Amino acid sequence: MQQRHSFLTTMPHVSAVGDHESLRRYWACSMSTAGAASSSGAIEELLQRWSEPHRAYHTTQHLQEAMDLLSTWCTGSSGSSRCASNWPSALARALFFHDAIYDPHRADNEEASAQLARSILGPLGVPGEMLSAVDRLIRVTLSFSKDDCTKCQEPIALCP
Repeated sequence: MQQRHSFLTTMPHVSAVGDHESLRRYWACSMSTAGAASSSGAIEELLQRWSEPHRAYHTTQHLQEAMDLLSTWCTGSSGSSRCASNWPSALARALFFHDAIYDPHRADNEEASAQLARSILGPLGVPGEMLSAVDRLIRVTLSFSKDDCTKCQEPIALCP
């Protein structure tokens, strides 16, 4: 029997939409899978960004739905993990940062969000390979469309 990934075994599916406590737990789980420090300052900064008043779609509700979708997809209906060992951690971290910087009047939100991810995750001890994976996953959202969802084997919680 395949052992479930620690990110999945410690994080139950949470139905509350935009619940800061469940997002904090998702953050702690995603950081612990690579042995990185889980800074409360980092998640609080992210939650503050996702809660900015000018946001209509890229809110904590969107982030919660994305994290719930990742958790549900990875565990599947059978309860066994479909995810490779580091994949959930990279995607979970990318989800937290994918629109952490959001200004509807600017075209460089993904670039700025990727830079923010590196500036926060690097000092927390996230390895360079993981930083690169998170960076790529954030940047792919720049040109991501619903058509991309149908071509992809992984769950895409980033689909509009």
